[in-house]
Amino acid sequence: MLAAFVVSSWLPAQQDAAATPTGFLSETVHIGTTDYPYVLYVPRNYTPEQRWPLILFLHGAGECGNDGMLQVAVGLAPAMMKATAEWPFLVLMPQKPDRRSAWEDHDEALMAMLKKTQHDYAVDERQQFLTGLSQGGHGTWVLGAKHKDLWAAIAPVCGYANATEIAPALTQMPIWCFHGDADKAVPVQQSKDLTAAVQQAGGHAELTIYAGVGHNSWEKAYGEAGLADWFLAAGAERIVRGYLAKPESLADCRIHLSDSSLDADRADSPTVTREWHLERKGGRLEWRDVLLDPKSQGQAPQKRQGSLESDGLFRENLQRMLDGGTFRMRNALNPPGTRDTRHKLTLDIELHGDSGPFRFRREWSATGFDWQGPKTGPLEAFAFCISELR
Repeated sequence: MLAAFVVSSWLPAQQDAAATPTGFLSETVHIGTTDYPYVLYVPRNYTPEQRWPLILFLHGAGECGNDGMLQVAVGLAPAMMKATAEWPFLVLMPQKPDRRSAWEDHDEALMAMLKKTQHDYAVDERQQFLTGLSQGGHGTWVLGAKHKDLWAAIAPVCGYANATEIAPALTQMPIWCFHGDADKAVPVQQSKDLTAAVQQAGGHAELTIYAGVGHNSWEKAYGEAGLADWFLAAGAERIVRGYLAKPESLADCRIHLSDSSLDADRADSPTVTREWHLERKGGRLEWRDVLLDPKSQGQAPQKRQGSLESDGLFRENLQRMLDGGTFRMRNALNPPGTRDTRHKLTLDIELHGDSGPFRFRREWSATGFDWQGPKTGPLEAFAFCISELR
């Protein structure tokens, strides 16, 4: 049954003769006297007119060989086949020839596959991701550290490695690690030790432990966790970091923060909307304050010029978002409660410049906090809002 599933999924999607082949494509690279088969997944809607994120997936011991197919049967590919629209990536799936060797022993072949794909397809090299399970989880930790500048994020599943050796290289790497607490092949303590070592070294590594799940934690990690969205968010962080490293490369930016609130104790409470709009064009930061209150029938927006100081605060708060993992958060955002008022908030950020476009939008609800009075400016509001997005 499984063989039929793999073979039927192997065929490229039907298309015009002139179009780029899509689907699961069989490829090979030659290193010395060894042929390394691999599969490249190309999304059905692929077009070379845009750059595409890429995932390198490393399989486990059970899929080793040289048939070029087994690595598609377990792990990431089955999850993708169930929900292809959720995985808008080029995906490299190499096959390791034998169980005895580690993935790092085949580093030259992996890098050759990656370079060939970058040459033949429109790869967004700022959004390259590494993941794998079991032996591939080990490879994800080790090769994630060895080639830390290649990856925008890594996601090891039921992996293992020497935590002391690799943690110092991963302090700037977004990491989401998965493991089952009933895993008898690779104890969950491996992932606990690795993520703790990264945290202790000053990095940020998130660990999801599945209760009662054995070695096959990859089924939940790839099928249920929302990893594709997390990858895309982590990849976007690289763009933000590029602008923070070279502020002069940011051509323009826009930040809109909106808060619609009403008194939770009053059934007839009117909705009051407070908006802060920050925009920078031509090197100047401008902001507008808008208060839409039914009792006052609205107020004219206040427009003010920015300064180098406010420009610095803008970058400071973007850095705070990066450090706090805001772009990768999946949980609700809850500012602290100080008043019994219901709020619906929207934060919208757009950046444009040499590092490419960046767009972030988050909506959430909260009860009971105060903007510290009616004179709160957009920079103060933005700073307060970001400080609570933990």
